[in-house]
Amino acid sequence: MKETMDKLLSKIKLNKKIIIFLIILSVAALISGSLLVVMLDKSDKGIIVGYLNNFIKNISQNKIEYLSVLKSSLIANIALVLGIWLLGISVIGIPIILFLFFSQIFTLGFSLASILITYKFKGILLALIYIFPHYLILLFALLLVVSYSLVLSLKLITTIIKKKQIDFKIVSNKYLVILGVSTLLIAFCSLYETFALPNVIKLIIPILK
Repeated sequence: MKETMDKLLSKIKLNKKIIIFLIILSVAALISGSLLVVMLDKSDKGIIVGYLNNFIKNISQNKIEYLSVLKSSLIANIALVLGIWLLGISVIGIPIILFLFFSQIFTLGFSLASILITYKFKGILLALIYIFPHYLILLFALLLVVSYSLVLSLKLITTIIKKKQIDFKIVSNKYLVILGVSTLLIAFCSLYETFALPNVIKLIIPILK
């Protein structure tokens, strides 16, 4: 088991410059998503408050179709990871990859700000439960597949410009490992989000009232 993990970790070596860039992009997306909520007018904020309150109400009354939620979550998350992975093979996928990554973090910032606006100080606990641990794992999986997709795209562009040859067998094997690891992490996130998260939120509902 240890040897298997060592081999896996040896293949997953992240490019530090790209990781730093993606972290900076993440911070910008998180702030942008949060600011959008703050800038909304009262009617739009009222819609957000109503949606969150209805969501909490459905959880408290056990009105959740777990299989439907799991199916939607798996399809959306796996499609996102697979789409980014496939875009990495192309030489024109970099802008789209960055946009998809930015939009995911932007959505997180919007969601967290919405929770805080709706429940004020009490919402801090709900926000923490919302992101830990599944959303952090989701972001790690995205960071993994996005960083490798960008590396591969840049490598392909460099190869074309400089007319060099590249051993696609070595590259594809490592790239498939990244897809497999990311997909497993994403699947875990969907399972946690569907079955565990509602039950954890249910524990703090009395505090939110």
